[in-house]
Amino acid sequence: EDLRRAGVEDGSVDVVYANSALNLAWDLDAALREIVRVLAPGGCLHCAGVFTEEPLPDEEVRSFAAAGNAFGAADSLAGFEAAALAAGFKRCEIGEPSPIEPDGDDAAPALEGRRFVAVVVRAYA
Repeated sequence: EDLRRAGVEDGSVDVVYANSALNLAWDLDAALREIVRVLAPGGCLHCAGVFTEEPLPDEEVRSFAAAGNAFGAADSLAGFEAAALAAGFKRCEIGEPSPIEPDGDDAAPALEGRRFVAVVVRAYA
């Protein structure tokens, strides 16, 4: 969420790759703004993530994110796209969604009956 602390300069990278990590961001809007800042013009965020049709209430999302559960912290595709555009991305391309279910440590009673998809979203600066 603060790539300046890591020494990443404005417009200095062509691609940012995130694999479900953005679901766990404490502040998605700030993380997306920071990614826009570091991307060179025309650069791309390649976000391979888990999304849901209907996100849980904010308090539950924060709890799942704190526990590292990308399913419980999942946003909707529409919500993620809106956040990306609001952060300054010029456009988003959404790949073909594939149904996916939480298992192992990600399976939780609060997630039973919810539908999730794995999909790649590319957002362009």
